[in-house]
Amino acid sequence: MDDLLSVLPHRYPFLFVDRIVEKELGVWVKGYKNLSRNEWFFMNNKDATLPGMIAVEAIAQLSAFVLENNSSSLGFLASLKGVSIENQARPGDRLDLYFEVTRQRKRMLSGRGEARVNDRLIVSVEEMIIMEPA
Repeated sequence: MDDLLSVLPHRYPFLFVDRIVEKELGVWVKGYKNLSRNEWFFMNNKDATLPGMIAVEAIAQLSAFVLENNSSSLGFLASLKGVSIENQARPGDRLDLYFEVTRQRKRMLSGRGEARVNDRLIVSVEEMIIMEPA
């Protein structure tokens, strides 16, 4: 967890990555988020389902781990295309996250990502652009 906190500025309740499980530097990264009933987004949710945009934010946070972080500046989510919410995730599920780089320029990282529960697609993003400020 300490490694996560050294890369991401996010803290509870807005930290949506629990662990990085595997990565190929500059190519792709895999991680996960365990979904607990105690999460703020489940509290007043009668159906107790994960809001799709929280899964998108988790993928965006995961993208921070695909590159070596030699910079002290923080990237931000600049653009999304082709977001598809396919299924529901619920408390007790492990949300498996994946981000793959499709293009990289000086201060821009473009990629695609997905979130799954037990190999069932929850959310997919065709294109996600992360910008690093100048």
